[in-house]
Amino acid sequence: MSWAWVTVSHPSVVPGLVGNAIIHTTTQNDRTAIPLRSVYSDGLQTYVFVEEASTRSSAEYKKRNVKIGGRRLSSGGSANPIVEIVQGDLYPGDRVVVKGGHELSSLFFLGVLKLTEVDRKRLGIETVTATQQPIANAIPLAATITLPPENRSVASSQLAGTIHSHTLSPGKEVQAGEVLMEITSPEFYALQVDLLRTILDANLSRQRSRRLEDVSSDAVSRRVLLETVAKADQLEGRAESLKRQLVSLGLNADEVDAVAREKQILDHLPIRAAIDGRLVSWVGTLGETVVANQALIEIQNLSSLWIEAHVPTQLMDAVSMQSRGQASVLSNPDVHFPVAVARIGPIVSETTRTQRIWLTLDPNPKRERGETTSPLLTHRVGNLRDGMQLTVLLKSTAGPTGLVVPTNAVLRDGLRAFVFVQKPDDYVERRRVTTGRSDGEFIEIIDGVAAGEAVVSAGSRELQTAFASLR
Repeated sequence: MSWAWVTVSHPSVVPGLVGNAIIHTTTQNDRTAIPLRSVYSDGLQTYVFVEEASTRSSAEYKKRNVKIGGRRLSSGGSANPIVEIVQGDLYPGDRVVVKGGHELSSLFFLGVLKLTEVDRKRLGIETVTATQQPIANAIPLAATITLPPENRSVASSQLAGTIHSHTLSPGKEVQAGEVLMEITSPEFYALQVDLLRTILDANLSRQRSRRLEDVSSDAVSRRVLLETVAKADQLEGRAESLKRQLVSLGLNADEVDAVAREKQILDHLPIRAAIDGRLVSWVGTLGETVVANQALIEIQNLSSLWIEAHVPTQLMDAVSMQSRGQASVLSNPDVHFPVAVARIGPIVSETTRTQRIWLTLDPNPKRERGETTSPLLTHRVGNLRDGMQLTVLLKSTAGPTGLVVPTNAVLRDGLRAFVFVQKPDDYVERRRVTTGRSDGEFIEIIDGVAAGEAVVSAGSRELQTAFASLR
């Protein structure tokens, strides 16, 4: 990284302001560019309005789809950026509308939606074919995310003091051994002073015992020699005990050795992360007093997690270690992922008459049509948190055959369900459907889709936004 300085005479620029600067490093060829405020979007396509003809009484405008580049140039102030056009039916000299484009948008009638190859790639559109296949019977269960004990850590200070500094921020990723907070503690200071005093006394006693050993036995009492050696051993043992105590407080071995060797006392007690993970919560502000063993920082490692569910005893016959299913987040049903049973609890609750089971993420679920990787794994599940509520559909027995599509292909609009059907001519049709049984991965379509039709399985939310703009 290099530093660069520029001179600025704008009256609004004062010392301490932070912003972004664009430095033109090379000369580029001319590009077709337009003001950013002349670019509009309907949620699917980006377009501009071009004036085709104009008279005193009327004007003719044409809507042209464009693709803008990532480079921008400020012209006439930062409020009027200029963007380049990298794709589209737009040429130098065309007059584009920079004001009133939203009103013009309402005058253009869009009855159908046709996706180009570029649009499909940009929106991540994927399709599957509606087919006839068996749908497994599923057991719906309420579940909760829990963490293994080794994936949770609470950092605290074993000594009372005040918070001197910290490097905490919401969701920050930390590594084991990283210093998260520093505590100013008189007890910590006194402990180091005690260690240095003990080391000095131990060295003095050891040197004295060696001198006494060099003296002839007639000049010194044997008892005095033994007492001096015992005192040196006792002080050295106490010094080692103090070192171990400092290590238990949060210092590493190198820091303790540096204190003993260089006689340099540390000013603050470090609070370190015990595991790799993410900061979940913490308490305390700079200068706040903390008591000994007060929980200060909680760290969670979400690399592995458990999903805990309770199964009624009358349904336990259908649950085994080979059972698999689908889990969805209660607050956001769009986030769902495959799970597999990892453990079955041996005890039945006397009050609820249920038995606990634990599930884990299933990286390669077995599907009815072969051993493949489920497309549901494309959903990001990194935002799962301890205590999050889930709904699990656990497959039990094979069910009857029906016309099915992936569950994520079906969207809800109030009380109705619909899917997007990709036609052979690149047009996309939004179609109401009647749904039936579901095993979490697939859902039965009773009416609305015929076997063999291509149904959009990824990018449906983006298509819904585009259809909302159709008039």
